[in-house]
Amino acid sequence: EAALAPRFLQQAAQFCNYVLSSTWPKTLPDGRALSGRALCTLLHSYVEAINSGRLPCLEGAAAVMVANENAAAVAAALEAYARGMRGLPLPTEPAQLSAAHGEHLREALVVFQRRSFRDRDQEHQRRLMEQISTEYSHLQEENDAASRRHCKALLAELARALDTSLARGAYAQRGGYRAYEAERQRLLEGYRQAEGKGPKAEEVLDEFLAERRAEAEAVLKADNALSEAEKQLEDQKQQAQLLEQQQKATAERERQLEALLEDERSSYAQNLQALEAKMRAEAESAQRELDRAVEAKLREQRELLQRGFSERAALMEQELAALRQEKRNHNAQGLAANVLDTVRAACDLASVVKLSKLAKSRGTAV
Repeated sequence: EAALAPRFLQQAAQFCNYVLSSTWPKTLPDGRALSGRALCTLLHSYVEAINSGRLPCLEGAAAVMVANENAAAVAAALEAYARGMRGLPLPTEPAQLSAAHGEHLREALVVFQRRSFRDRDQEHQRRLMEQISTEYSHLQEENDAASRRHCKALLAELARALDTSLARGAYAQRGGYRAYEAERQRLLEGYRQAEGKGPKAEEVLDEFLAERRAEAEAVLKADNALSEAEKQLEDQKQQAQLLEQQQKATAERERQLEALLEDERSSYAQNLQALEAKMRAEAESAQRELDRAVEAKLREQRELLQRGFSERAALMEQELAALRQEKRNHNAQGLAANVLDTVRAACDLASVVKLSKLAKSRGTAV
């Protein structure tokens, strides 16, 4: 740069300042401004068509650019969601998993909205929401599996003393059932006090008690210190305990199902909110572009009148009238119709997902 003439540098700086201060951003016919990346993609497609001998078409190149940009936006948003959720240790409680899902869903939607481009009919945003829903379902399955493994390992550790005593025959004597029951209650107390068991805590405990039902009955029958009436009473207590645990496991599943449906409601409320915000921004951008177009036509008309081309200036009235009508139509119909379509699409998709999850949890098909 030091070798260049100062006058040349001055003129170059003036030219750059003029370009930066006087030119509008490159836009598509609908008024949507192009980012640098989108413009490069558009130019590449257009030039590639010329080099290959095909007839270049701006609309075709724009369609390719839009598809590429939106596909990249979906991938980037999904990666942002997955990256955030991967940091969550498993097993975790359903409430913590749900909170993380909501937080990282919002982050993913922000990433998508910033990068997506003219996503007409919200096709790519719906695709993103479907993929996030699938990712969240997989994570819930992994959390359930991790919870089952953890709870089974915890019960096995807590039952070690009980199993050792059983192997030694410590309970196969008078008063053995009382000692067995006391040790079993210590096991249950230790299990309930343990933290970090995850969503399958009650279900795994229900299975554990059911599996060891025969063992408890055998110890009870072998205890000669108890009368038949006492044995019958203890047997009824065991049955009541099993029934209570079954009810806890059922209640746990029902709470998780309701939480799952609430997650879906929250997810699609966020999705709808993001869609409305984006469409309002796009509508405002289109409105500004129409305002600029009208102003440019008015300026051109004034210049024609000043130069004495009154007939040509009069002909421009038709173009101005068309632009003004387009502005009125845009203000009256554009956003309302788009929002209505968005609400319908989001609600339809939410209903499908909810029904699918509900059917899966109950073992039925939609």
